[in-house]
This record gives sequence, structure tokens and C-alpha cells, in this order.
Amino acid sequence: MDKEYNYHYRYPHAAITADCVIFGFNEKAMKILLIERGNEPYLGYWALPGGFMRIDETIEECASRELREETNLNNVYIDQFRVYSRVNRDPRERVVTVAFIALVKPEDYNVIAGDDAAKAMWFDENMLPPLAFDHREIIRDAREYLKEILRLKPISFELLSKTFSISELQTVYEVINQTSYDRRNFLRTAIDSEVISEIKSSDTTSGGRPSKLYTAKYDIISPSTSEDKNVSNKRFMSFEKLMNNSETTKPYEEIQLRGMCSLLENTLDNEIKRKKAPTKGLFDFITKKTSH
Repeated sequence: MDKEYNYHYRYPHAAITADCVIFGFNEKAMKILLIERGNEPYLGYWALPGGFMRIDETIEECASRELREETNLNNVYIDQFRVYSRVNRDPRERVVTVAFIALVKPEDYNVIAGDDAAKAMWFDENMLPPLAFDHREIIRDAREYLKEILRLKPISFELLSKTFSISELQTVYEVINQTSYDRRNFLRTAIDSEVISEIKSSDTTSGGRPSKLYTAKYDIISPSTSEDKNVSNKRFMSFEKLMNNSETTKPYEEIQLRGMCSLLENTLDNEIKRKKAPTKGLFDFITKKTSH
């Protein structure tokens, strides 16, 4: 029998798709990469990058391929977090989606829409446009998952450059956990955990003192995320330039009023959380080498 015939089944069965919630960090806020759909259903709506799994690939391979084809992203951190199987979630047919998160520092990549995507664009996580399918729900769940695994894996370093300041690392933690930390306590916790090491830098602050930069100690971090990602050196337009581009301002303007409600809600949340959160346990994912 040929290969195609082996996969035929007489009972109705669902199609499987992979969708990716791509998070980026621009030194002060979390961004989410979306694509504008070029086909029905939801033509012209924004959606998560993703697509149908081919008969000869795994769901992980499908997620990586769709990222590459629709956004030009390659070799990024990717992690599966949930399955969505509500019966009528896709008007085309019975579709089950396996959802992933992907982490990337946006300025390291050249994002180009491809395949059936009309555009690819970064949005502030609090100012998302109208979304196709149940993708708003998926993004909400991905955001909670990101907070959960921050305690278990060194994912913060996937959002930062190879070298970074302690302020950048702290901001990543504060943005993901939606709280604030005392700077001295945060630095002390990071150094005591031996998760970072200081590197020499020739840069200086306005006072003439060398600015302190750090790098992650990948030799003591869980090997599941310590591989070299071979990050591309390509760059794409900054968020500010992107927002000023005439071809992309229209969809952005359409969601500004919608986003104001979310921003106000987050401002109120931040007022409640002004009290500095404890830093103990932030780096408990560390796996140190021990001698026997």
C-alpha cells in the first residue's frame, strides 16, 4: 500500500494545527507578533502564526515551519503549553490546535510576512487588534503560562541580548510577573544564585563610571534551554518606526481606543502592586554542577 493510503480512516476525524504566541521584549514592555490573514475565514483579521500539520511531520516541526514561512523566524525558543479542542472553534472543519509560545528579542530578527499572511506586525500586549478564531483566549492562556515557567526555566534570557544590564533583567521579570522588585534585593538574589556573571565593559555612564553588564551562566542552567540558538543578525524596523509607517498606522489607530481600556486597567493593577515583591526563589531553576 502507498503511504497516503496508510493514513486513510473510515471514521470522521479532526484536523490538527499548531499556533504560536510569539513574545518579544523591547527593554520596557512585552510585545506579541501577529499576522494579518490573507484568506478566509477572518480575511483581514489579525491572528497567531500557525497552520495545519502535514501528514509527514510532527506538531513541533509544524510549529517551526509555520513560524519560518509566515514570519521568517527561525531557531527561536519554542515550548508547547496547551491543546484547544472546542468543537466549533473553526468554521472550516473540526480543528484541534496545539498551542506553543515562542520567545524572541525582536530587533534580532527580520520579520517578513509570507505564505498566506498579508502582514506581520508587533503589537503591545495591552493593545491587541480584533483577533481571528479563539486566538485572544490562547494569548491570555499563554501569558499565564509564561509567568508559570519563569519560575522553572531560564526563559528570561531568551528575551535579552547575550549581554544585558541588571535593570533589563529585572524589567523582564517585572513585566512578566506584573509586579516590582527592589533593585538591590533583585541583584543580590541573582548573584547569590550564580545565574549571571559580570563582564568587563568599556561603556561608561554620564558620571564616567563603567556600566555593569552581565551574561547568563549557561553552564549551570538547565540544558534544555542552554543550546546556542544561532540568532540571526538581521534587523527589522523598530517599534517606533513601525508605528510611524503609513502602511501600518491604520490598523494601529483602529485599536488605540480599545487598548486604552486595557492600559487603564493595568495602571490600576500596578497601583495595587506598588509594594515590592520578594525576590527569594526567582532563580530556583538553577541546576548547579556538584562534585562526587
